[in-house]
Amino acid sequence: MKQSTIKQINEHLEKARKKHPEFAPCGPMQVISIATEELGELSKEINDWVNKPDMLSDWGTPECKEYLRAKDEALDLIAVLVRFLEED
Repeated sequence: MKQSTIKQINEHLEKARKKHPEFAPCGPMQVISIATEELGELSKEINDWVNKPDMLSDWGTPECKEYLRAKDEALDLIAVLVRFLEED
């Protein structure tokens, strides 16, 4: 894994821990709910982009706002799953 990716994950973990110090107090079922919510947000960003046929060529570029938001949502999802794995 690239160092820049690890750095981004760690930044999102830190942000998530500050925003939600108590993670999933109701247990694993709540983790599934939180992860599903984050996956839905990631899917929404991708669907928003797909529904703009004139923008198909800009995916993956800094100009593509949906791409940047999708990356952000993917990092949020990873942070939830890491917190679950680490029993945070």
